[in-house]
Amino acid sequence: MRHSGLILFFGVMVLTMRCTDATEYSNASYRNATDLHFQVAASYDNFDEIGTGSLASANASDSSVRLFGQTMVTGYSAAESELKKITDSVQAIIPQGSDPAHQALLVVLQKLSGAAFDTTYLRGQLQDHDSSITLYQSELTNGNYISLLQYARKYLVLLQMQRMTADSLLRAIQHP
Repeated sequence: MRHSGLILFFGVMVLTMRCTDATEYSNASYRNATDLHFQVAASYDNFDEIGTGSLASANASDSSVRLFGQTMVTGYSAAESELKKITDSVQAIIPQGSDPAHQALLVVLQKLSGAAFDTTYLRGQLQDHDSSITLYQSELTNGNYISLLQYARKYLVLLQMQRMTADSLLRAIQHP
């Protein structure tokens, strides 16, 4: 009799745990407000980096800055493609280009050359990466949709490394 009570207790515990797991999994497929904001902002970030990176790969005076710009184009094109697959799977609409602030930055960058271009581009990279890192950390802390969380986790590390690279490049061209 005593064993049957324990068996019943453990049976209820296992059933409760399985229901909790199912609920957590079910909730993980729901996009909350953080997820909705993240998917739009991350897409803007991707297009912004593709645009400014393309310009840097063509116009930077320092070969390391040109290479960094090309790396941004390649990396962010892949990131946007991956994000689009995620958002297409839930029929979400995301931007198809840069935001107005970065369109204005492109206009400014197009008028610059030499060290002025390189410095302005890299300073913009530091600001953009700081903002993006905060966005991705917020998604990881407050987001819910598993595919977006995996995306944020994957690209946050790259953002942090790119920020360090931009900082190193800026220091190198300011203090040769």
